[in-house]
Amino acid sequence: NLGNVQSDLAAIESLVSRHTFFINDTPFEDTIDKFRREDGRFFSHKSPVFHLVAALPAQILQTAGFSFDKDPALFQCVLTFFMVILPMGWLLGLVFDHPWLRQAPLARRIWLTNWWSKRSGA
Repeated sequence: NLGNVQSDLAAIESLVSRHTFFINDTPFEDTIDKFRREDGRFFSHKSPVFHLVAALPAQILQTAGFSFDKDPALFQCVLTFFMVILPMGWLLGLVFDHPWLRQAPLARRIWLTNWWSKRSGA
């Protein structure tokens, strides 16, 4: 079950495979998170900026021989790593190494970083 991610995968797959934001001919087109234009074409409701950035690792996977329709779980895992986990880890590293926090004892730094990550939804 891809749930809410399906419209993201539809838009990213459309960008990589057909170089368009229209999600009509994608394997993920049955997503409910889309809107229809008067001409009958569909777009994802999600941010196109995210889709443009996520298209890079998706293009690399597709060039390596993987397919959106045969390997959707792989695409979801790789895109989640590059688009969520890696940036969040970088941000947590910045918070952990912030000058005012660097003065604190290690246990307090770990607690504050953990508290911040829970508040930010990481």
